[in-house]
Amino acid sequence: MSTIKTNSREFRWMAIWERYNSLIIWLLLVAYLGLASFLVTVVFPVQFVDRSQSGLFEPQAVIAIGVMGLIGVWLSMRTGFPNAWDAKVSNKQRLIIPIITGLLLGSLFLATDLITDMSRLQEEQLNIKSTDVAFPASIFVYSAGAIFVEVLFRLLTIPLLLGMISIFVRSQSAREKVFWMLAILTSIIEPLTNTAASQVLAPLALTFVLVQSFSANFLQAVFFRKYGFVAAILLRVAFYIPTHVIGSFLK
Repeated sequence: MSTIKTNSREFRWMAIWERYNSLIIWLLLVAYLGLASFLVTVVFPVQFVDRSQSGLFEPQAVIAIGVMGLIGVWLSMRTGFPNAWDAKVSNKQRLIIPIITGLLLGSLFLATDLITDMSRLQEEQLNIKSTDVAFPASIFVYSAGAIFVEVLFRLLTIPLLLGMISIFVRSQSAREKVFWMLAILTSIIEPLTNTAASQVLAPLALTFVLVQSFSANFLQAVFFRKYGFVAAILLRVAFYIPTHVIGSFLK
């Protein structure tokens, strides 16, 4: 009898996890944002080049991102995206592939930066010591930054627009076409807003940088659709490791 009760309890917990793991994992990520904000403002105080960056680590910004992400997660569960820890998605797909992809893309971006002197030129133009946050605060700044960016560019934006359009588009194949259109459009946002690079790079070098930025964003959208938002966030976190954390020692 005790064995039956134990199995029943385990089944109940598994059912809860399978149904709500996206919400649970998102709340854990919000808790991490709170921890990262405390660390970069109190333990490892950071002097940000741009004041808008420091604003991301204020309590009201963390709360706002938390709510926006929660809405995005809820909408993603209703618009065909996998759960954060979906049983149909392997850990290789959810964790390993995004991390390796992000590291490779970030290493390519760092190499491009070093070859074109992009960061050095920006430092001279802005009269600053570095475009990157120093280690060890960089670990928390860029990992938290990856979550912020993911919410704004994909986690909320794509499911929200896809859900709104799906009211009028009933065909599943048509909805998938809408997703790919949104994936492309949202992937253009970051490259088009990279005004710092456009002011210091020659056209050919700038094109190469923008293509890399678009590719990284587009792959995040693809991973979000296929493997869930954890995979998309991990890709950007891994991208930032060579680009900003390791890069801060090399630029």
